[in-house]
Amino acid sequence: MLLTRINAIRNSSLSNIRKVMVLDEWNRETIHGEVHLSKGSEAELPRWLAEELQKEGIVKIIDSFTIDDLGRILFQEKQRPNVPASITKTDDSLYQKMKELIIDLRNSNNISSLEQMRKAISIAAEISSLRIRKVVQLSLLDIKDEKIMDKMTQEERLIFYSIREILESINGEYYGETA
Repeated sequence: MLLTRINAIRNSSLSNIRKVMVLDEWNRETIHGEVHLSKGSEAELPRWLAEELQKEGIVKIIDSFTIDDLGRILFQEKQRPNVPASITKTDDSLYQKMKELIIDLRNSNNISSLEQMRKAISIAAEISSLRIRKVVQLSLLDIKDEKIMDKMTQEERLIFYSIREILESINGEYYGETA
């Protein structure tokens, strides 16, 4: 069941919106209705469409995630690593963006990209570790503050609620049903 939820989160990220710079005129009917793109303008498109149009040279995605972005997030998370409530507000698709960055660097055919990929993997792993540790601590403390919950990604909320569900099940089993 948990894997199904994780896959659903991953699949929903395919519908995220991407900001693009339009390099060439484009006018088509899509499943989202008619789309008209004017050369030189900026637009927001569904991720799948932005990626396809970028392959065709019609647009350039301009909201790309970089190693600098990873470094900034890591710096923020390290400010108070042992304070669960200090989890940093990030893009809800943080883990997807980290994955895409690493894939893009891996697919690039130069030596500097290989070193950047290694650096990105290291930073992403550290970010994940810090954030997930905070989420686990929050779930163990039964913190349900909406302001804190809003700072979590979908995957992190799934971890939080899964741990809460397990703990409630254990407590109900050993201490009787709670209301």
